[in-house]
Amino acid sequence: MLQPPVPLPSEIWSLVFRYLSVRDKSSVRASSAHDQKFVLI
Repeated sequence: MLQPPVPLPSEIWSLVFRYLSVRDKSSVRASSAHDQKFVLI
């Protein structure tokens, strides 16, 4: 059975999203209202 993911601090998410392409960042922003604040295009 899958366990829920461990919540990460916003600083970590910002670092993770830095490595995405512009196209991938756009997809994240379109699919997750929670993650929009971490993804800068």
